[in-house]
Amino acid sequence: MGYGNNPYVSKFACEFLGTGMLVCVVQLASSQTGEFAPIAIGLVLMNMIYCLGHISGAHFNPAVTTAILVRNIPQFPRHDTFNVFGYFISQYLGGITGGFLSWSIGGHDTAYHWPHVQAGPNAAVTGKEIWYVYQGEFVFTFLLAFVVLNVATDQRISNNQFYGAAIGTTLMLAAFSVGPISGCIINPAVWVGTVCAASAAAGAEEPIYVYHFYAFWIAEFAGGAFAGFIYNTFIKNSQSDGKALEPETFEAAPDEAASDNAKTEAEVEMR
Repeated sequence: MGYGNNPYVSKFACEFLGTGMLVCVVQLASSQTGEFAPIAIGLVLMNMIYCLGHISGAHFNPAVTTAILVRNIPQFPRHDTFNVFGYFISQYLGGITGGFLSWSIGGHDTAYHWPHVQAGPNAAVTGKEIWYVYQGEFVFTFLLAFVVLNVATDQRISNNQFYGAAIGTTLMLAAFSVGPISGCIINPAVWVGTVCAASAAAGAEEPIYVYHFYAFWIAEFAGGAFAGFIYNTFIKNSQSDGKALEPETFEAAPDEAASDNAKTEAEVEMR
C-alpha cells in the first residue's frame, strides 16, 4: 500500500528519486564525459525504470506523464487530480534536488551548464535557431513518450521485460541525435533542475540566460500530448492484420481479502 498505508507516498517518493538521479547523471555526464554522455544518461534511466517502475510507473518526466494522461489508463486516471499534481510536483522537486546534488559532487564547472538557445547573454538569436531547437525537442519528446506508451502501457505486451531497455536506449539515441542542437532535454524537470543548479552555482559575473525557455517547454509538453493522441488514434485498438480489436480491457488486481474469505468458507464446508 505504501508508507503509512498511503499508496501515494511511495509513488511520489519513487518519482522524486528517479527524476533526481536522472538529472544528477545528466549534469555530471554532460560536463565530465563529453561525447559519451548519452550512454550514461540512457543507462541511468533504464536502471531507475527497472528499479521503480513497478511502484510508480517510472514516469520521471512531466511530458511522459502528460502522454499517459492523454492515453488515460485506469492505473493513472485523469480524475485523480491529487495523484496527477503529486507526480508533477515530485518530478520537479526531484529534478531540482538532482541538479544541486550534481553541483555538490562535481562543483561549479559541473553545475554551470543549462539548456539555452543563444550563445551568450547578448548574442542575437534568429527564428530559425529557435525553430531548430523546438523541432528537436518536439520530435524526440514525442518519440520517447510514444515508446513508453507502447512498451509500458499496452496490455497486449504487458508481461514484457524489455520495456526499461527500450525506453533507456530511446533516450540514448535521442541524446546522440539532437544533443548538439538542442541539448536533448526532452524533459521539463531536467530543464528546471539544471537551470536551478546553474543559477545557484553562477558567480557574480556569470550570467544565466533563459530567454527562450518556451522553445523547450512548449515543445516537450506538446510532444508528449501528441504521442498520447497518436497512440489512442492508431495503436490502442488495432492489430497487425489491420482489423480493429475490441476495446482494450485491464485486469483488476485480485482482492486478497475476498480471496482469503472464500478459502475460509470452503474449508468450513469441507469440515
